[in-house]
Amino acid sequence: MLKEGDIIELQMGHVVYADVPEHFVYSTRKGSFKMIHIDIIIDIDLDYLVGKYVVYKTVSDGGGTGHGPHDVYPNGYHVYCEKYDDTKVKVDFYQSGDFEAMIKDIKPVGKLPESGQMRLEIKFDLNGIISDLEYAAFNLCDGAKYTDLPENITESTGAKESLLIAIRDLKRFVLR
Repeated sequence: MLKEGDIIELQMGHVVYADVPEHFVYSTRKGSFKMIHIDIIIDIDLDYLVGKYVVYKTVSDGGGTGHGPHDVYPNGYHVYCEKYDDTKVKVDFYQSGDFEAMIKDIKPVGKLPESGQMRLEIKFDLNGIISDLEYAAFNLCDGAKYTDLPENITESTGAKESLLIAIRDLKRFVLR
């Protein structure tokens, strides 16, 4: 099983869960760039997903029960990765269990150096903190989100807007 810090290489034909524009998935959504998280086969239309990825999180999850008395589905080994040269591209898949996006026999092609592993852990922690800040700001700012701000606003004298600007800037910094 893969571990955090492993470097893997995804190729054409691998099935993963990824955020992709709707027009790649639904024939009735041509031209729609709204992103959806769905299981997809990496093919020529999604060739930007081919390449090296760093495993940043692994968990045992996804299990459940069906309608029958013996319909029990165990958890699987869930692997989360970000592209090595573009951390905005993230995919996830399972190595065990009964799921649509499965890559059972993938082997690491390398290991993140210790300094890179520490950066990955800090980034993962910061993403959790940012999520908490976004939730608190949403409640404090009457449902406003940092994405509601015009891009050219860099400072404000208002407390609510200043909080939203700070969250936006922190998120940009962490996603670099």
